[in-house]
Amino acid sequence: MGWRAIVPGSHWRREQYVKAILRLTFAMLTAFATTGSTRATDSVVVESRAIPAGSGAAVGIRVTNSAALCGLVVPLEIRAVTPGSFITSMSMSYGGRLSSNVLAGAIVGVQHGVKDTTCNSGSAGEGYGNVVFDSIGRNHTVSSSPEGALFVRARSNGGDLSPGTDTTPSMWLFVNVTETLGTFEIDTTCMIPNNHLTFVVNWPDVQAVTPVFQRGTVTIVPCNCPLQGDSTPMDISISSTSSVRSTRPSVAVPRRGTKRARLNAVMSIVTVRSTFLT
Repeated sequence: MGWRAIVPGSHWRREQYVKAILRLTFAMLTAFATTGSTRATDSVVVESRAIPAGSGAAVGIRVTNSAALCGLVVPLEIRAVTPGSFITSMSMSYGGRLSSNVLAGAIVGVQHGVKDTTCNSGSAGEGYGNVVFDSIGRNHTVSSSPEGALFVRARSNGGDLSPGTDTTPSMWLFVNVTETLGTFEIDTTCMIPNNHLTFVVNWPDVQAVTPVFQRGTVTIVPCNCPLQGDSTPMDISISSTSSVRSTRPSVAVPRRGTKRARLNAVMSIVTVRSTFLT
């Protein structure tokens, strides 16, 4: 069972406990690892996508690993590129190949506030240290850019992550976005005490590997959403044994409006009927 079942109650104790778990996890992942290397065959890819303004969507993070993994650390930074184009809330989740019975010793999903610490091998101000939220799958409000998110999995029970490439993302960020059109990025970063992007390979020997990272860009686009009451779909299917006539086109008819709008809707129906009857 992961650490989530025994997290203490108060916020301060939870934060201290999570920090201790992160240090312990880092020690588990690196105690027996040889000098790390970068492998082009291993990667972490953050999805790039568009999200309508003021709405929410999932951003997937896919993993490719060429050898069995006994652990992984994926620290992320979400930052605005266009001022005001950012997230208002976020939750974190696992899926795909990172099911509950894989790398099940430590299952960590932590959100961080602003950068406020120095990583062991980094420069001043580069890393995140202040844990602001530590519950996987629960939504948390985000107040400003940037925001940190840390995924950690380590095996002390359960199986290794077998070699392969995600078809369904192994990690997810569920975000709600502002109304401001523009872009924000999801990049990698560093978190206490020295949690850089790392795969821990289990064969031929235990070693830390740095995968290739591809950041994602999320574009907030205008919401082309019909207002409630604007239209009601009308099924104008034509009864016939003909395969052509069995097509079921649908035309939206305004629920309210001018006579001209209603006339236009009727003419649309006539046009569709004429098309499928010729």
